[in-house]
Amino acid sequence: AGWSAIFMPESGKPSVWYGHLEHPSTNNHGELLGIMASFSMGLLFQNSIQKPIHKLLITSDSQYAIGSLDPASGWNGAKNLDLIGLGMETRSKIHANIELKWVKGHKGNEGNELADKFAGYGRKKFVVTNDSRYNVRYFESRVSIVDQIRLIINS
Repeated sequence: AGWSAIFMPESGKPSVWYGHLEHPSTNNHGELLGIMASFSMGLLFQNSIQKPIHKLLITSDSQYAIGSLDPASGWNGAKNLDLIGLGMETRSKIHANIELKWVKGHKGNEGNELADKFAGYGRKKFVVTNDSRYNVRYFESRVSIVDQIRLIINS
């Protein structure tokens, strides 16, 4: 499986984090990690400007991942609790109004289409090295992105 997250600040170059998830990872793992990486990029941005950001809008085509990482949803899943717990911890560090919004996949949403493209690259272990439109970072495994998220929330 592959995953990706796109961070599009109001000004500046978008950041793309993406990676490969080794077997026995599932699409749900990838969807959760995409939102968690978005939380992490938001937290890094917040820390870089040294003030709270007002709003962080995260879109996803996964109702499961949104429901799992949005306390207001009332979702109560029993799977992937390790990722959900880390995601909620990451979310709690961001001083912003966070909105998780579902978008229909494969329907022309720019961010979602770009995320799908990079998730496909991650699934194939294709490392993008020369796309000047984005700040790109590839993570070779689930462990590498989870370790990065833990490093960000503990810094």
